[in-house]
Amino acid sequence: MSELRDILHQRHHEMAASLRDAPEFDEAAATRAVRTHRRGRVVVMSSSSLAAAAVIASGTWLLLAPADPVVAPAWTPSPSPSVSVSPTSPASPAPEPSASPSGTAESEADPSVPLVTGDDVAVLERLMNPTTGETWHEPVEVDVPAGVEATDHRIYLEVGARADAAIVAAVTTYDSFYTTEGFQVVALLEVDGSGTRQIVCPSTRADDMCVGDTEIAGAAEDRETHYDSLTYPRSVTPAAAWTIATGTLDPSTHGGTALGWASLAAGAYAVLPDGTASTSVRTDQTRTEIAELGGSTLVALETPGEVEGTVEVHYAIDTPLGTRVQVGPATAGYGAGAVTWTDGVDTFAHPDGWGVDGVARPNEPCWGGHEMLDAAHDASRWTLAGESSAGTDVYVPADSSNELARRIFEFERDRSYGELVDPIYVYPYETFQEFLDTRSLFTWQRGDGAWVLGIDSFAGMRYYECV
Repeated sequence: MSELRDILHQRHHEMAASLRDAPEFDEAAATRAVRTHRRGRVVVMSSSSLAAAAVIASGTWLLLAPADPVVAPAWTPSPSPSVSVSPTSPASPAPEPSASPSGTAESEADPSVPLVTGDDVAVLERLMNPTTGETWHEPVEVDVPAGVEATDHRIYLEVGARADAAIVAAVTTYDSFYTTEGFQVVALLEVDGSGTRQIVCPSTRADDMCVGDTEIAGAAEDRETHYDSLTYPRSVTPAAAWTIATGTLDPSTHGGTALGWASLAAGAYAVLPDGTASTSVRTDQTRTEIAELGGSTLVALETPGEVEGTVEVHYAIDTPLGTRVQVGPATAGYGAGAVTWTDGVDTFAHPDGWGVDGVARPNEPCWGGHEMLDAAHDASRWTLAGESSAGTDVYVPADSSNELARRIFEFERDRSYGELVDPIYVYPYETFQEFLDTRSLFTWQRGDGAWVLGIDSFAGMRYYECV
């Protein structure tokens, strides 16, 4: 596989070099394009592991008596630089949970909004009070487990224990811009006197798919061992109009793997076998805790947006393994039919078919955050124009004096691929006024006070692929 990858990378660079001499080659546009990442490849690579991932909640809770929703108390976050992620306290076994969970999760929630509802109430109780016996500790590098075949670009870290078995994470150690497998936990193993077993289905939910994408040669397959502390609710609602799909991993960022991208966390996972640090560890993000999920933490990772005056936000779960699992928003404010204008006009139907997704995020589609926020909302620059399917008021720029809207328009237009690829990739609006007249950009306020920016996907960046 590595030989094939190297051949494909070489062919990619040779083709790119040959295009540079073509008369129609636009070096400036190509340079902008290269700044994005290979979303197509990431999605293809991770589709099976994404579906298999499902380190998420469990259907067995349907047998329990109905429980009241867990309501999270309001709190004020204290952001801290996301330079490292330390595993949280070990998850200790506990008795069977009661029908009414005793644990609550800290978050930025509106106290009137349940953090989780339905079956997820029992899932959260098990997550906070595990019954499956596992504990977690700081990762420690160990030898290749007994019976397992040694493999290039892979190390093993002991991360926990269950009964007499050590829990060991198999971690890839690629460290390349083009190699999205880099520093990924590809499997969990249990090692004891009887041998080495690969825990194929970490989630306790019966209908979750399993992590069978990477087979560890020499390890027996174990589909019966599950971990409450790695079984997450399908969704969490920290505040009104703000729902995060904790049970749906996001393939658009670092592959969206089930057990976590170690390259997103520092510490033991970020050191290559030769002792040097991984170049893919990010140290520019501000980490804010949204909710405690047992030994895991739901976090927001913020960076200044590429558009001045905006903030890019990624959502993730920091696991007790010390890794970070990418998740994404599930708020009804996005998608087809997400906004209804007060005057009844449908502005989301377009002739070329590009805008079929309805409401999208105005950031870069390949590598941008899960959401774009208005960093310093000026209410005088916006006017009420409609309502979102999440029940929030929707505002559009009041007029052409809205400089944030102008910067977003220029960002979407200038980053589009243009006619070099195909006429459909030419940005549809020549002027800022056209952009405004079609209600391309809008904003709404979440229950925690943040102003979220949305865009008609027709007016979003016209991209061909992420390279």
